[in-house]
Amino acid sequence: MYPDTTSIPTNSKDISTGAYYFSGQSYYDTLYTKYKFYGKSSYTIHVVNNGSTALTVKAKTLTKTYASTVIAVGASTDLSLSGMDASTKFYISFSGDYNTNVSGYIK
Repeated sequence: MYPDTTSIPTNSKDISTGAYYFSGQSYYDTLYTKYKFYGKSSYTIHVVNNGSTALTVKAKTLTKTYASTVIAVGASTDLSLSGMDASTKFYISFSGDYNTNVSGYIK
């Protein structure tokens, strides 16, 4: 697993070569995946909220949000993205009110 970061990613990863697993924890700060993702026209993002508050998850670029959902404490969900341009590079952000603790994958 790779840790998440509290900075918007600058490096990119071609996700067509396989799944990327993520996990991380932060207090008060928004977490971001280590990479921006590209390489496919559809994606599945599986997220588990291991924190103590509801978790807002967004798949986005700086100017556009492709998907967004709120996950209850202890719950998990799948976000599906489709109709994407394979060259579009997007990242995933995770934010909670206090203790953000997240794990999951994108494929």
